Amino acid sequence: PSWWKYRRRSVGETVKEHMSERLVKRERGAVIPSGRRVRAMVVLVTGFVAVSMAGLTLAIAGVAGPLQVGVVGLALWAALLVLWGRAPVSGPARPDPRTWVLVAGLLVIAVSGAANVRHQGLYVLTNRDPGIYVAGGRWMAEHGNLVVDGGVEAVPGLDSLDGLVAAGAGQTETDGDPNRIQIQGAHLFPTVLAVGEWVAGDVGFGAAPAVVGALALAAFVWLALKLLPDWAALAATVALAVDFAWIYTVRSYLSEPTLLLVSFAAAALLLDAVASWPPRPTRLAVAGFVAGTALTAR
Repeated sequence: PSWWKYRRRSVGETVKEHMSERLVKRERGAVIPSGRRVRAMVVLVTGFVAVSMAGLTLAIAGVAGPLQVGVVGLALWAALLVLWGRAPVSGPARPDPRTWVLVAGLLVIAVSGAANVRHQGLYVLTNRDPGIYVAGGRWMAEHGNLVVDGGVEAVPGLDSLDGLVAAGAGQTETDGDPNRIQIQGAHLFPTVLAVGEWVAGDVGFGAAPAVVGALALAAFVWLALKLLPDWAALAATVALAVDFAWIYTVRSYLSEPTLLLVSFAAAALLLDAVASWPPRPTRLAVAGFVAGTALTAR
């Protein structure tokens, strides 16, 4: 009967679809839901930006310290997380990356970060960057501001910092007063160095560039997974991690990795914020705030 042919065809199509789904799952392997990955990266990125910007703002005001930065940074972090919300990202769905790709990406980040901490550079002459960033971070950690009272040689000037040799280049007089100088360059990265010293002393200060590099790699793979197949995102991350220019910057005291971290993260947040529009417009504010932080990095 015609109804039986229809029923037989429907059952056959159903079985075929079921087998196709099983085959796709077997070919792709196990996957980790994207919601958890997105949430973890949002927490990491907003935490980094909140504490860094809190430290920089308080240093401009001349009152930066571990307690003050901790309180203001935690409050700003909580505000950013509330604005982002817990709802999953809406919009067109992308296939979740396979678990082995994510595990491999985490291994690349961990090995790269550990190697860069192990082989960190030491810059103690403040004649130019990276030395000026070291001086800025040390001064901020010990004095809580960005203006060096005493200039280069007078007490408590730059020569008062342990382990540093102060030179003339890399600093600018404030209002023509040679006894009040500002260390050149943007100050977000020195703020990160100061936070590292507050958290773990000299070890934290020295490890800060490599930690920034590891976070930047995580932000890069996060963004790449939104734009590329999972294997291509992993390949791009490996290529970045072993690039000589990258290794050089994350083993010394330079601001480029901080800029890349904020830029990669802002782009990923912006894509998610646009996908969540219009139900969650506040996500655009979070993405914009993180993007604006890039202007303080270089």
